[in-house]
Order: sequence, then C-alpha cells, then structure tokens
Amino acid sequence: MLTEVPPRRSRRRRRRKHTAAPTAAHLGYRFEKIDGHLALRRVLVRGHLEAPLEGPLAQLSAAADATDLMVTDLDRRVDALLGAYAGGPIPPRLVAPLLDALAGVGDLGYRGRPMRTAKPTTGLCVRVEACGRGVRLRLDKDPLVDELFANGALRRGIKLRAVEPHRLGERRFAELRTGQIFEERDYGTLVGDVLPKLQLELPVVYDTDKLPRPAPLEPHLEVASSRDGDGLTLLATLTYGDPPRARLEGERLVLLGGGPAPVRDLERERPLIQISDELGLALNFKRTFYGTQAIAAARRLNAVRGVWITGLAHFEFYDAGPIAPRLEVKDDGDFELWFAPVGLSAGAGADAGPGTRAG
Repeated sequence: MLTEVPPRRSRRRRRRKHTAAPTAAHLGYRFEKIDGHLALRRVLVRGHLEAPLEGPLAQLSAAADATDLMVTDLDRRVDALLGAYAGGPIPPRLVAPLLDALAGVGDLGYRGRPMRTAKPTTGLCVRVEACGRGVRLRLDKDPLVDELFANGALRRGIKLRAVEPHRLGERRFAELRTGQIFEERDYGTLVGDVLPKLQLELPVVYDTDKLPRPAPLEPHLEVASSRDGDGLTLLATLTYGDPPRARLEGERLVLLGGGPAPVRDLERERPLIQISDELGLALNFKRTFYGTQAIAAARRLNAVRGVWITGLAHFEFYDAGPIAPRLEVKDDGDFELWFAPVGLSAGAGADAGPGTRAG
C-alpha cells in the first residue's frame, strides 16, 4: 500500500527584522575662527548628522524634532551665559566664563578636530638662556601656543584657553621684559628660590644646561661650638642636604660645591629658625657668651633636639655649685690661688677644670 508522504517543511528560519532604536540628540559646540576672533556655534547632533541650533534652548524645547533632545545642566548653564548671543565672534567679556563653563562638556570641536577647554593662561613664558656673565631670564611668548585670537583666547594643542593678565607686578615684569642676569654665585638662589616661584605664575623654558638640577633636599640647623678664652662661642647656620649642599645667607642660597641645588622649603625652615632664635643666635653670626650666660647657653644647647652640633666646647660650661678659694704655698714662697667647687679635695685643685687661677 502506498502511503502518502507529507511534503517536507523548509528548514529555513525567517529572519526577524531588527529596527535600530532611534538615536537621542544632544548639543554639540563647534568653535571657528572668524576674522582672527574665536567664534562659537551650537549644533543638534543626532548620530552623524548635525543641524545648527538657532536661538536659546527655550525656543527649541517646543520644536517637533527636539522631543528626544538630551539637555544637561552644563548645557543649561552655557545657555544662560550666552543669553542673546546667536553665534559669530564671542564677545571678549564672555570668552573666559564661556570657556570655563564648557570645561565639562564632551562634544567640543574646532575646525573638525576634537577640542577641550582649560584654565586661563597669560600666553607668556620665562626663558632661561646662557649669556656672558651667567644666565639671563627674560619674558617671551609661550612656545606651546599655536594660535592667538583677537578677542582674548589662545589655542595650545587641543586646548582652548582664555588669556588672562600676568600677576608679576610692575617691577618684576619690567625686570624680566628687559632681561634679568644671574651670575654663577647666584645660581643657588636662582634654582632653589627664584625659578620655583616663577613656575607658579608662568611656564619656564630652559635653553641652557649651565644650571644645576633642582632637588628636594632637607634643611638642617647646624650650631658650631667653640671656646674663646673664658667665653663660649656659638655659630648657627641653616644648610640643605647631608652632607650640606647649600647654606642660607639672608635670602640667598649659597651652593657649597657641586651637585644638585636644593629647592627652598620655607615651611621647614621656620621651625629651625625659631630654634636658632630660642638659642639667642642669629643665623651666620658668631656670638660669645660669658659667665652665667655661657652656662645658660650651654644648657639650652644641650637640651635642644633636631640640631646638628659640631664641637664640644659647650660641655665645658656648667654649673658646678658653690666654689671656694684654694691657696697652695710652695717651699720657695711661691703660691697658687684658685677657686674650686666646695667639697673638692685640695689635692684635686690642679685638675678641677675651668676656673680662675692666680699665682
């Protein structure tokens, strides 16, 4: 008997058609250069398509093609800042606050390139160059600046910045504009104090290798102890490094031989200078103490911590208690008179230590 075989079903599965989800729109910011000025236009970005944004966001919210527009708080802040601005060269008064407001925006561009905004800068630098007497510091245009805009902005690579006034002060600005020369004896002050302060204000560009490299060396207070007759002489100095690489003399940092130059650390210098003051010493000036003042100075020095002490003279000045006169008469009639601590045997007079003897 013949059996009817039902027709075979096709094993092909129908492919489901996937419909791409609509891409949400967002705001993009496009910078341009118009007649030497930095200009801005806002665009609606949907995928790879862009459409110009005309007017403030309030007008756009009612548009049919803006129902899926994602507006961030940064967009609203920029919109409020722009006010009636409808594109074209940015007014100079808006350049700095606008670039600051756009610092957190992701979709920025300039002439087809991704761009970012950064904090304001002067557009200047301090150039360090060799000269016959040493090195010269002078103001120059920042070599990293690629473009300047007439309305108060500049471009450094992929960053747009507002141009701000320098804060050097008139005298400092005049010195650097004409060129300030530092001789070799002042290299320590230059590397350890002047240049670190300038770098807080302006970029520093080095065109010479004459200068020692800077290094974060630790400051120390050193007290030299010596005896001058019946007096105790102390000398306090503030040095950097171990062994010392530089010594502070007033506001100058004097290098001691070769090696790196320390960068001054005023916060760590202050407690050391305070210790010197408590010892009754001015930095780099010898002071000699006599009598009870010498004993008191030695006592203070022995009690202090965190100080390098060279010499042992201060150990010879101490309070030995009450003293009494001692007289020794020799067979030939000669005699010796001295003072020794009470209770010390007569035979020990010759080795009694510091005292007053007559004969």
